[in-house]
Amino acid sequence: MTSVLEAIPGFFFAKDQEGKYIALNSNLADFYQHSIAAVIGKTDFDFFPTEIAAAMVENDREVMARGVLQRFEEAVPVSEEEIGTYLSTKAPLRNAAGDVVGMIGLAQDISDRKAIEATLRQSEKRFRDVTEAAGEYVWEISLDGVYTFVTEQSKAVKGYGPDELLGHSPYEFMAPEDVPHVRDVIQKAAADKSAFTLEHRDITPTGEVVWAAVSGVPILNEQGDVIGFRGTGLSITDRKLAEVAVAESEAKFRRLVENANDLLYEIDANGEFQYLSPQLTKVWGYAVEDLLNQPFALLVHPDDIPQLMESTQKLFATGKRQTDLEFRIRHQDGHWIWVTCNNSPIKDADKRAIGFQGIARDISDRKAFEEAQSRLTAILDTTSDLVGISNMQGEQLYLNSAGHRLIFLPPDLDIAG
Repeated sequence: MTSVLEAIPGFFFAKDQEGKYIALNSNLADFYQHSIAAVIGKTDFDFFPTEIAAAMVENDREVMARGVLQRFEEAVPVSEEEIGTYLSTKAPLRNAAGDVVGMIGLAQDISDRKAIEATLRQSEKRFRDVTEAAGEYVWEISLDGVYTFVTEQSKAVKGYGPDELLGHSPYEFMAPEDVPHVRDVIQKAAADKSAFTLEHRDITPTGEVVWAAVSGVPILNEQGDVIGFRGTGLSITDRKLAEVAVAESEAKFRRLVENANDLLYEIDANGEFQYLSPQLTKVWGYAVEDLLNQPFALLVHPDDIPQLMESTQKLFATGKRQTDLEFRIRHQDGHWIWVTCNNSPIKDADKRAIGFQGIARDISDRKAFEEAQSRLTAILDTTSDLVGISNMQGEQLYLNSAGHRLIFLPPDLDIAG
């Protein structure tokens, strides 16, 4: 039993009714930076700030009071500055008489997943808030680069009105780093008698840096000589800020995806991978390029293919999202791992599903926990003592084989309820 608990990737723990640890695995002991023996007999208040420990204890008490398995997302300090999030699965611990004498639990770090969700929400809000400015100002400059005409819209684009610009050079309001390039473009356009387009930054009276997209055409005299330029200017500040925001958001999302435990993927109508996040190598052992354009079904355990094919066909037929799909995947080294997947359809212009994208999470630890429970039941069935489990309402949920014999019940009689 100990070896099974030690094999669980997350934290395993058991506490008595007073909240004192009576069992735990090495992962949790290492997290607390103590030996298992040193943690036994202590409570969450010995390891966490009062507010966080109180919340955990409240969850423990609720499980013991209700007598049913529950799941909680719990805040856990992972450093002096950082608070992580753990998904804790807790269940009541009962004695042979069926009385609740404590609780047992399993906790898994889901901080990466929560961070990804938060980042996506922030990105969506940023994209909604970014808008392009509409409206252009009209301008004219002389050949020596002095404004001779400017419309009122210049105030909205550059931060200066016509009375502030007329008689001055555009370079006076421009970011110094941009002046050489803008001057070269205009001088070339004058020499070639051609139109030009460019982007540059201005510094407003308040010191704010704004961007403008400027288009100009030469003004010619009767002899065909260039005597100036006229054109329009459009604010592109929001677009530039959006480009930076998107780049930052994409970089942040990419970093999170690359460091997350979950795998993101995209599969086409032929069942072939079209995208796999870099975490593939970490979680499944394969190189991304080895699986691109390869059938997903090749990785699935043969016993799980029928139910997976059925759910995939249903997604394409209904166009509806599929959640909590559990099946086995062959790791690159040959062993099988359990995963749970959520899939969302990718639709064409006619709203027909042409593929799907999803997220896969390794649940091998949960399956190991369930297997450990099954092994415990098997062990109880081999003992000569009567062992029974009932709920808070007194309904019998389990009776081992010895119990059936001792009270003269048929071995195959289902006593649940």
